[in-house]
Amino acid sequence: ENLPLLGRRVSLVTIMGEDGYAAMIREHCLNVGIDLQHSFTDPLGRTSIYLCMNEQDGDLHAAVSDMTICAGLLPAKLEPLLPLLNHASLVIVDANLPEETISWIGQRVTAPLAADPVSMAKAPRLLPLLSRLTMIKPNVAEAELLTGMTIHGDNDFSRVSDALHRMGIEGAETEPAALAKAYALCLTDTGTNNERLLREAGQDFGFATRSALIGDSREITRRLQNGEMFSFAIVRGH
Repeated sequence: ENLPLLGRRVSLVTIMGEDGYAAMIREHCLNVGIDLQHSFTDPLGRTSIYLCMNEQDGDLHAAVSDMTICAGLLPAKLEPLLPLLNHASLVIVDANLPEETISWIGQRVTAPLAADPVSMAKAPRLLPLLSRLTMIKPNVAEAELLTGMTIHGDNDFSRVSDALHRMGIEGAETEPAALAKAYALCLTDTGTNNERLLREAGQDFGFATRSALIGDSREITRRLQNGEMFSFAIVRGH
């Protein structure tokens, strides 16, 4: 939802039921400017739902979801949307999609692709798509699963990024150091909720001091519009 708030055009292609959750999603998307005209409705389906419990420090403790309705997003439904998808600046693929749909996207969509593995159970669905991806946003467990590597600490993030690069993820922008040094963070006088993240990013990726981070809100907006907020998630696996 941040992209339309920054003035970028965003279309969400999904499938929903006709229940209260669908109404909530539609109202929120309308309020923030997300286009839903290419989404689908299944009158008999239950709109997908996700419930999580977090630890006191904000880390995920447990989660449950019902994404059954996503099984209806098959290639036959998406085929008429191919011109829309191919003219996009970036198409973000969610691993809740059926495997055959993800495979179809890899074969038929020519726009740059990004992906969210969403869970360890569904991350393997993206394996056939890796050679097409410009960007991927795994957490630590998902990155380990996709690469077959073990992450013991922050020093392993660069190694895992190198592995994803060899598997097909394009561009030097997938390197953690390059991402972190390009990312703009605005610090206010009252501090930030990401104090630990900022401290570790400074140690790992070369920010000498807090003052080395960019504080100009206009510059931050420009960089966020270029997609670097999404990219930075790769660095820390969040």
